[in-house]
Amino acid sequence: MKKLLSIALFAWAGLALTACEQDHIDAQYIPGSIVAPVAGEVTGAGALAVDGPAVTVAYTQPDFGWQAATACTLYAALSETMEDRQPVAVSAGPEVLTATAKDLNAALINAGGEPGTETAVYLQIGFSMIDSKGAAIEGTESLSNIISALFTPYNAEVLDVDLYNHVWIIGDYCGWSFDASQFLYDYDKKGVFTGVVDFGAKAASGFKLTGAADWNNGNWGTDGGAAAPDAEAKEITLIDSGGSGNIAAYSKRFYSFSFNKSTLKFTQQWGADQIGIIGLNDDWNNDIVMEYNPVKVRFYADIEAPADTEMKFRADAAWGLNWGADCAQGGGNIAVKAGNYRVYLDLNKSEIVFNEKMYGQPEPTE
Repeated sequence: MKKLLSIALFAWAGLALTACEQDHIDAQYIPGSIVAPVAGEVTGAGALAVDGPAVTVAYTQPDFGWQAATACTLYAALSETMEDRQPVAVSAGPEVLTATAKDLNAALINAGGEPGTETAVYLQIGFSMIDSKGAAIEGTESLSNIISALFTPYNAEVLDVDLYNHVWIIGDYCGWSFDASQFLYDYDKKGVFTGVVDFGAKAASGFKLTGAADWNNGNWGTDGGAAAPDAEAKEITLIDSGGSGNIAAYSKRFYSFSFNKSTLKFTQQWGADQIGIIGLNDDWNNDIVMEYNPVKVRFYADIEAPADTEMKFRADAAWGLNWGADCAQGGGNIAVKAGNYRVYLDLNKSEIVFNEKMYGQPEPTE
């Protein structure tokens, strides 16, 4: 028996349906009847460079059996089984996918590619049906054949913005400039975007979310027809509209937010005006206030430990919100070996790093 997945799809404008008669159609997704996409010729293979030429992959569209709205993903892997596949950001034309050398290089490095070493790279194209909010519908991805080409990646530090799908946090804090925006990231590749944002003193001045560096691919803000969100609201249901309002319910400097692109639920995970180190050298009274690098999405501070010691991280010089061993909230004390370090705290990916080489050095910002 064929597996059937019943999906409610919004009717396309060309269908002769009216809102009062029927505002959606029910269709059956039958995997065995789908004509998969086909990946074709690759251009731009060879040595990748920071500002090198784009890489293109020719393709043919899949056929889902009806006029389905779809989203396309290019995958790159170092194994022919595609077990280590990484998504590559692409722009899609009607017959060609285009990826920048930078984006493909980031995917190859993340998959374990060696800079300067020519590597066989396996490529595959996936198309998924999307719902009315632009989110991929689970279980509908149709994959192409696997093709290969030789590439030589270059050595570059890969940022989260290069690796993960993301949404823009655009607002007064960055002068409403997409070039200065910070982001929420889809770390788990499930359509839920999370991240820490540093608003300085301007969170209350308002911000919105977008799906690209423009206003045409998601314009998420508050619903003017609903009650105004409470101050420091734990959850707000946003709307996608050019008429949506600025989100102005928050007043602290740092926030960890999440955004579900399917449900449009915008959630505050925590907020704070400072993050500090406490307990170092047995000083449990005075916090070492950390700086924040929005490009590297991490807090940092230089510390000196003349002898083995312990420490923790906490928000606003209080114990209501604190992080310990393994970056766990409320976790145990973190052991620190004697030495001088730059301590990095990445609360997006729950990582703590003690870096001796960076102690006293300028913090990179790109």
